[in-house]
Amino acid sequence: MKKRLMFVAFLVLTISIASGAFRYGGGGSYLAYQKFDLTGVNTILAEQGFPQLKEDGFGYGGFGYGKVSGDIIVGGGGMEISLKGTKGNKVSNIKIESGGLYLAKQINFSDKFNMKIGSILGGLDKTLVIQEITDDPFLNREYSIITESNFLFNPVVDLEYMITSFMSLQVGVGKSFLVNHGEPTLDTIKYGKMPELYLRLGFGF
Repeated sequence: MKKRLMFVAFLVLTISIASGAFRYGGGGSYLAYQKFDLTGVNTILAEQGFPQLKEDGFGYGGFGYGKVSGDIIVGGGGMEISLKGTKGNKVSNIKIESGGLYLAKQINFSDKFNMKIGSILGGLDKTLVIQEITDDPFLNREYSIITESNFLFNPVVDLEYMITSFMSLQVGVGKSFLVNHGEPTLDTIKYGKMPELYLRLGFGF
């Protein structure tokens, strides 16, 4: 999924540069801080003798976008976050990969400052990997992988400061809402009540 999300961001950026329908295009990378509610899954891990996981962490991702008339932003992108714990020879790891289409309205305060109000509509995959490491490389292959897929709705508000005419720094806050569209195998992995925080470095063309 990671490669597919990065491809979406690259594709939107390429289209935004090449198409006359866009006033300009841009893209970049970002860090995200997210907090989760892992009470349920941590209880299960502890019962099986595997390490419990901390409920917050930093993820990373990339994005691309184009601006159409009326200050409407159309783009896409994706990110990944990994929460990992080790206890002796046992490893627990939760990977969350998300991404999709980004739609937003830009409000300009000045030449340097603006606000973007929008949302990401797409998908999110949760993966739980537990592994017991031994000296035998064949036994190390015996680990459990459980995956769950969800629809993602992620409203986001970004404040953007133009460092130069082509580079900007964005600070954002958002909240992810999930709807499961398969077997609810990992419904014990939930987002916490705290909003997610984003720091983006963007480049416009």
